[in-house]
Amino acid sequence: MTSTTDTEKETCGECGRAFDTLAEVFSHDCVGFAARHTMEREASPLARGPRATDKQVAFLVRLGVAEADAEAMSKSTASETIDRLLKAQGPPPMSERQESFLRSLLAQKTPDADADEIVATLNTLPNPASGASSMIDILKQQPNAVKVSHIEPTKPELVKGDVHVVNGEYYRVHQAQGSGNLYACKWDGTRFDYDRGAISKLNPDNKITAEQAAEFGHMFERCCFCSTPIDTPESTEVGYGPVCASKHGLPWGA
Repeated sequence: MTSTTDTEKETCGECGRAFDTLAEVFSHDCVGFAARHTMEREASPLARGPRATDKQVAFLVRLGVAEADAEAMSKSTASETIDRLLKAQGPPPMSERQESFLRSLLAQKTPDADADEIVATLNTLPNPASGASSMIDILKQQPNAVKVSHIEPTKPELVKGDVHVVNGEYYRVHQAQGSGNLYACKWDGTRFDYDRGAISKLNPDNKITAEQAAEFGHMFERCCFCSTPIDTPESTEVGYGPVCASKHGLPWGA
């Protein structure tokens, strides 16, 4: 930095700009203004007093000031320089911490929203940091979105009294009187007996067909649905009785 007596101007040795006062030299927006004038700063009134704090030095470095220059400043000069540089830069951008918190809130409150589009829109505002802060405040007041678990398609229910055929074995669906739970009984050649866990094998795809019901009746001379002996010529021919045929949707008779 040089001082010209004739003009009484203070000149920045880095950018060559002239100022009326020394304070203006130390607060203008040339980030390298002190590179060649450390000794002059040490002797000037601006360098007197408490040194810049570690936080001030770190912030000045973030703003583009050389670390050695920042450490040489007094606390007051550092504060003035920070203010000057911030004004020259304009409104601060959205910080990484703001963006991360905003995305987290959007996922909690409005999971269907396009977070990338919202962040991009905020960054086009005159003051992105302020816009992000306002949206964060609004989202914090909203309740969390209701989480909807993935629901598997409901399988058609088994029906009490229906008969199923699995690997050539006959199973009939029964219902417990107390709990109402369904369970399966397996045909052992003379009757249907409880078969623990067999209900899990049954599904609409293995429900007995008319042909299989007829085969059961012809083989065991009983209706597979009600276990009643088949004793009429018509039922003997079909393999099951007319009542069970109607109840289970099977053909019967001519």
